[in-house]
Amino acid sequence: MRHSLFPTALVCAVTLQALSATPASADVATISSVRHDVAGRKLLIHGSGFEKGAQVVLEATFLKVTALSRFDIAVEVPDLKPGN
Repeated sequence: MRHSLFPTALVCAVTLQALSATPASADVATISSVRHDVAGRKLLIHGSGFEKGAQVVLEATFLKVTALSRFDIAVEVPDLKPGN
């Protein structure tokens, strides 16, 4: 039985931190959608204002960012126990 990672994706998206070398001029990161790519074991986050150095944190764990643009972030999903 597969367990949905939708709640995990939501938590992950809410804890997204966009970092900038110049915080005073940084845009506010906004998340429009989060999609879990089960086959690729990734979370695909779509929004705006993402900048170099953006990080995604899930339950105090920094996830590996595999792709980053101003509008999209892809991160690897770690092995999780059902219900996380």
